[in-house]
Amino acid sequence: MHRGALVLKTADIRQFLRPNAALGAVTALVTGTIFLVRGHGYRRLIWGDDELLVEHAIHRQTPFGRLHFIDPFGILDPFAGYLIVILRLTTKFLLLWDTETFPLRAYWLSSFIWTLIAVCIALLISGLTRPYLGFLAAMAMTIMPYSNLVMLAQVNTIYMPAVLAMIIAVVTRRYPQSKGFQIVVCVAFALVTLTSITTIVVFGYLISLVFFRRHDVQLIERRLIWVMGLALVLQLISYQPRGRMISPSSFLHEFLLSSNAFAPQFVREKILEPKSAIENIILYGIPILLSITVFVLVRLGNRSECRSQINIAQHFFLIAILLLCMLIIGNGWLNSHYLFIPTGLFWIGVILVSDATGNSTFRYRMLPITVVLAIFILHLSGTYFVI
Repeated sequence: MHRGALVLKTADIRQFLRPNAALGAVTALVTGTIFLVRGHGYRRLIWGDDELLVEHAIHRQTPFGRLHFIDPFGILDPFAGYLIVILRLTTKFLLLWDTETFPLRAYWLSSFIWTLIAVCIALLISGLTRPYLGFLAAMAMTIMPYSNLVMLAQVNTIYMPAVLAMIIAVVTRRYPQSKGFQIVVCVAFALVTLTSITTIVVFGYLISLVFFRRHDVQLIERRLIWVMGLALVLQLISYQPRGRMISPSSFLHEFLLSSNAFAPQFVREKILEPKSAIENIILYGIPILLSITVFVLVRLGNRSECRSQINIAQHFFLIAILLLCMLIIGNGWLNSHYLFIPTGLFWIGVILVSDATGNSTFRYRMLPITVVLAIFILHLSGTYFVI
């Protein structure tokens, strides 16, 4: 293999950064500041899943993973039934120093990674449309309500924005042109696949391209299928079932709980409590109104010159629903943190269809745009609920 295929050339880096420098710098500055502020209240001690990760890294005990014979450091030991390679590697890296300041280092590292991925999302969307839409997409991911003191300043969730970026990349089909950056993308996809089973939706989408768009499948997409396929084989070998089953009625109940993703904070605070009739109307009425409004935006956007944006947004919506269903069934109930990727896809899709509608000639096009904007602003209050 040629040396240049393994090392990013300076010319490649300059060619990639030059047209995107301003957008990347602004996005990094704004989103990075927000992530630092949102995560600043983190607990100054090791807790939750991070505590389990640190304990495993320091005192690895049996039972080991099924691949322990090629894994003396425990990187391929499963967690909750799956491989979590990036989380194992990150934990070991942060433990190169003392354990007392582990939460501080996790706070800085997670803020950096989330910011880097926000920039990637901005560049992906801007390459599809315009720079300001890329910035808005990154901002939507940054300010969405979620349990910031659990999601941020922690090791155990740094893969989530990466999965979101992977889905956006394969749906928009925007990849770097240089061989060096393509190798980086392949390695990144493989590592994230070895960390989260949610990447199976990315793999499935790539496979669908081979079946339905065989004539224009890119070489890098074929390579991604191979590297992700091998990573998923390792996930399958290491998989340990949890033994949890969910009935159709329970699934429907858990799925309806996802309505809290769009509710105001005063409703989210009562997620597991009885609600008044008005609170129930707000809880379920907002998603219904939002669905109707987005449907209208899609219809209007199809009359504009931005039909490609509508098509991509529809893919985002479908993948979001599919992924949410998979996560509920796989876990046995709705973990509120699982909503981050589906809701991120949804709001980025809404940004695309709103822009397409804004470019249509419909007289009252600003009305549905105003409705979705109002709902987005309304649900930003407070922090996300935790189940």
